[in-house]
Amino acid sequence: MEEALKMINLPQIPHLHVNKPTSDIHIKEAESQLNMLLPHVYKELLKHTNGCSIGGEVLLYGTEDIAERNATWEVQQYASGYVAIGDDGGG
Repeated sequence: MEEALKMINLPQIPHLHVNKPTSDIHIKEAESQLNMLLPHVYKELLKHTNGCSIGGEVLLYGTEDIAERNATWEVQQYASGYVAIGDDGGG
């Protein structure tokens, strides 16, 4: 994954807004709230940017939003075993 992140040059993505990186503690708190482990790839991304958006259209959730978004979208009810990590603003 780290190699994949090195290949993605975040500053070169047009209209990208990135948040400050998160810590392992905040990732573990989010996993505890979700009662599941987040994918390793996603955790590595969070350590580079704790959520981001592209032009207000595509949003990847940070640790402070992921549990609330998954509860609101009732992900465990409709897609048990999965976790929503973002959305496209279209519902």
